[in-house]
Amino acid sequence: MRTIAVFCLFAILSVPTLARADSGLDPEYREQVVASIAQSISDHFYDADRALEIAEALKQATVDGEFAGTKTDSELAEALSRYLSEYDRHFRVSSGQ
Repeated sequence: MRTIAVFCLFAILSVPTLARADSGLDPEYREQVVASIAQSISDHFYDADRALEIAEALKQATVDGEFAGTKTDSELAEALSRYLSEYDRHFRVSSGQ
């Protein structure tokens, strides 16, 4: 469980920030960050079936606009951490800011 937390900590840092002056983070950037975290969960979470469930739910949450209101990397990281903590309290996402 701790392994995935480390991967999530660095997922946001691996995608360059794309911000729009009018509305904050670019939607494509958010999707890239979520895809990176979802893939990390799929690859490394201790329970493969649960990993698939969490990763798919995370991607669907993005499609549903769950993270659309985030305007900074820090806000996105906090929103992702809150969302993922419902699945496992060890998940943490950090923007490095």
